[in-house]
Amino acid sequence: MKIAFLHSCLEPGRDGVGDYTTALAAECARQGAQTCALAINDPFISAAVEDRAGGPRQLRLPRSASWEERMRRAGDFLDAEKPDWASLQFVSYAYAERGLVFGLARRLAPLFEGRLGHVMFHELWIGQDPGDPLKKRLVGWTQKRLIQGLTRRLRFRSAHTSNSYYLDKLQGAGIAAEVLPLFGSVPILPKPDTNWLVEKARAAGWPLESGGRDRYLLFGFFGSIHPVWPPEPLMTRLCDAGRRLGKKIGVISAGRVGPGAALWEGMARDFADKSDFLRLGETAAGQLAGYFAFLDYGVATTPYALIGKSATVAAMLEHGLPVIVNRDEIPFSGAQAELADSRDLLIKMREDLAETLPARPPRRRPAARLPGVARRFLDSLARARATHA
Repeated sequence: MKIAFLHSCLEPGRDGVGDYTTALAAECARQGAQTCALAINDPFISAAVEDRAGGPRQLRLPRSASWEERMRRAGDFLDAEKPDWASLQFVSYAYAERGLVFGLARRLAPLFEGRLGHVMFHELWIGQDPGDPLKKRLVGWTQKRLIQGLTRRLRFRSAHTSNSYYLDKLQGAGIAAEVLPLFGSVPILPKPDTNWLVEKARAAGWPLESGGRDRYLLFGFFGSIHPVWPPEPLMTRLCDAGRRLGKKIGVISAGRVGPGAALWEGMARDFADKSDFLRLGETAAGQLAGYFAFLDYGVATTPYALIGKSATVAAMLEHGLPVIVNRDEIPFSGAQAELADSRDLLIKMREDLAETLPARPPRRRPAARLPGVARRFLDSLARARATHA
């Protein structure tokens, strides 16, 4: 099987879906498929970049070039690679500032001619909640129609999304799809190093000498913090749990917090007398395994119904870390197949959290999801190809 993965950007470490695409292409190649990857709207380069070393062949095309030039180069690349499948890793905002992808289906159509088409919907349309303002719902309505048009024009033979909530929305829009769970991007190490983190905490004034770690109950964020994520009543309940257990609360953030920077600073200020805070910023992938090993709990900023779309939560779960989820505002009770192997590690915040949170939470042995996800993906394409034939 030969698969060409298409996404907007493949700059390492700067685009989550780009990193996902690169990792999935490499794992599919390890499992016997022939793969290549194509970035068709990359903002991090000013000229085309081709890479033949260290994994599947890549071609990256700059956003600054005209669509005509990019599609010509992309077509030549695919003609040379001769893939059976063209797999579009779709995020509408990767192609338009407001996520309105007018003309995208027409531009991409030549790349799918003579090939089986696949799409992974990493994001859908906005404005799905009844309380959303009219402008947001109108934008979402337009995004939905454009996605429906894209699906009809490119005639996808197979479609996936990362979670059951999105699957329900796609099916409601007349788009058949399956759930393909996400995987994390943090390497699993046999003996993760935590010494670097101890030194960081000591430098920030945390009293970790002579067994000080055991005096803490540690909670960690990973990656972007959405500005609508509510610190309360979670923080109060965590502090109450700390008092019950005779432990001090420590809160750590690793990675770029993005638009949630002001929220983090406000939380650190408001709870400075009850908790210690440490913001690590961008952290090397090789150190993150130690970060997860050092924590007692992770904290998700994604609503429970959408946990399956969070690659950062997937990484924490892969490392066996229990994750507290304090957002549950999306009314969706559908079966969540993507959580079947991790449900015991997800802790929904309840009113009795402070009374029930254990000092030594159960952890799992770390295990990477990527090999299993790649097998599931390849099997799905094989079934779709057999049905098409």
